[in-house]
Amino acid sequence: MRDVERGFSGKEEERRQSKNNEQEIGDGREKMNGHARRIEEIVKTD
Repeated sequence: MRDVERGFSGKEEERRQSKNNEQEIGDGREKMNGHARRIEEIVKTD
């Protein structure tokens, strides 16, 4: 996980992620798309 190297604590990342999930909870497919997008972003930064 490169998040630590970028200066993010695990808890901070977790909190941000759950916040995003709360916003996208209305549509399950939308929530999944948001999660996939986040994974792609993480892969790109590696």
